[in-house]
Amino acid sequence: MFEELNQVITSSRLTLPAFELVLLMVLLALSLLFRYSRTGILIAYLFAYRWGWAITKGLGKEAQLGYLIFGMVVGVLAVIGLFAETRE
Repeated sequence: MFEELNQVITSSRLTLPAFELVLLMVLLALSLLFRYSRTGILIAYLFAYRWGWAITKGLGKEAQLGYLIFGMVVGVLAVIGLFAETRE
């Protein structure tokens, strides 16, 4: 299983539109500038999740379903964590 995962990661090629990279950098810079670090983390997660779909396109349906379910669970837990109050 790990050998197959390593092979997929090392052989995958990901090309990203320049617009998306610029948009990510602008949104992250704004979130840091206005001290919305939690929002910046969520923005980074959404972009990374979207770009991960480009890699999973070449995999089987089971891998795509696993990526969808795991990604949604992580996303929901991240949103819950962002809304939770911090205790200082």
